[in-house]
Amino acid sequence: MPTAAIAFLVIAVTRFRSAARTSRMRSAELEACFEASELIALGLAGGLSVAAAHQVALTHSAPEARTALGLLLGSMRTRGARAALIGDDGPLAPASQVLAAAVVSGAPALPALEGYLEVEAHRRHTRSVEAARKLPVRLLLPLTLLVLPGFVLLTVGPTVVGSLARLNP
Repeated sequence: MPTAAIAFLVIAVTRFRSAARTSRMRSAELEACFEASELIALGLAGGLSVAAAHQVALTHSAPEARTALGLLLGSMRTRGARAALIGDDGPLAPASQVLAAAVVSGAPALPALEGYLEVEAHRRHTRSVEAARKLPVRLLLPLTLLVLPGFVLLTVGPTVVGSLARLNP
């Protein structure tokens, strides 16, 4: 029975660590793809075509975003920019959908992408502020269980020891 409990605990800890690592890798990939979208907007502002802006972003983006950009560029070469942007389902999909809507409608791609990036940056900032506001609540239990007893021992302990010493002659 104890062996099964230990095995269960080891498996649970391993799966938790694996899930946490996967989550960290996914958030790093999403962050890198957001930065790559900003590079694409910079290329579009410089007068490049949508495909050329993606190519430049590929050479200057973080390694986490290069796979998604490479797949999208390969799809652009084989199916065309419009079809590749519409069919993108990777981490660049939100920006690709905005660019696809602009390309299909004939609207300028740069203002559409900049609008998306502005909204996304605001959403990320809001999420960060929300997480920062939740932090004191999350730290309340460790503070209470770990710091408060030590503080009480340091402040009340000497007084109690002094009082006990005076009571016992």
